[in-house]
Amino acid sequence: MKVPILETEWLGAVREIVSVSIKGHNINFKTDAMIDSGSPKTFISTIDLRTKTRIPFSNYKKEALVKIGGAKMYMIDLGQCELTFYDIDNKPISITHHLFGGIATTQDGYSIPTIIGKDFLDEHSLNIIGKTGKKYLVEYTGD
Repeated sequence: MKVPILETEWLGAVREIVSVSIKGHNINFKTDAMIDSGSPKTFISTIDLRTKTRIPFSNYKKEALVKIGGAKMYMIDLGQCELTFYDIDNKPISITHHLFGGIATTQDGYSIPTIIGKDFLDEHSLNIIGKTGKKYLVEYTGD
C-alpha cells in the first residue's frame, strides 16, 4: 500500500491531504481528507455531511463536544464505514473503520475538513513517509 499524499496550507501550516471515498449508512461520496495525527478521532466534516450525505442529524445522539482546530464540534456516531484510497498504481484499497460526524457549533467549525485521525492511523498501522512534495501513506510493516 502506497497512497499518494497532496500538501496544502491550512491555518498557516502545511497539511497532508489524501483523496478518499467513504461508504456507510446514508453515506457514499468522495472527498479530500486532512491527515491529522493530533486528532483523536476520524470524522466527516460538517460541510461534507451537509452537502454530500442524506444523514438526518436529529436522528443521531451527540456523543461528545470536542475542540478541533480552535472550534467546538459535537461528534455523532456514524458506525462502521468503508474508506477507499487509491495507491500509486490507481488500485483501490478499502479499509473499514468506525467513523464519526463532526457537527460544528460555531461558524469557525465549518472550515474544518474531513479528518483522518490518530485512531485510524494507529488501528490500521499507517504512517506518512517521504519528503515535502513527495509523501505517501503506507502500512507499517515493522523492522
